[in-house]
Amino acid sequence: MGKAIRLGFIAGVLSFLVFHQGSVHLLHYLGEPLRPWLGHVPAPFPMNRVAPLWVPQFVSLAFWAGLWGILLAVILRAIRLPDLLTGLLFGVVVIGGSTLTWIATLKGLPQFAGGDRQLILRALALNGVLGWGTAFWLRPMSLRG
Repeated sequence: MGKAIRLGFIAGVLSFLVFHQGSVHLLHYLGEPLRPWLGHVPAPFPMNRVAPLWVPQFVSLAFWAGLWGILLAVILRAIRLPDLLTGLLFGVVVIGGSTLTWIATLKGLPQFAGGDRQLILRALALNGVLGWGTAFWLRPMSLRG
């Protein structure tokens, strides 16, 4: 279990920094054809400070991605499903669903982005990338071995 916690956290952080923020970068700078579906994508690596520790937002998001990575690592260790597909579905359903519901409520935001279809689709797509990337990084770490 300790191995799943360590490797899951590392994989989640790496996935956020490489895949999630890489996708944000591509969508922000090259995503003009996707604007009708995803809207304006903000720049990657947001530097605005967030409470309670007043660290840059991307540091806070990377930490939370690490925690999601732990949960995914535990799930992948317990079940025998295709890891990349499980990661993608975990990102879309669990992380994306949580982001749009109870996490939004905790932040004082409307659930399901107030019905903004572009924001919902963007959240689901980017969280799917985060889950897939976490499973991808867990592959060479021999979690199941």
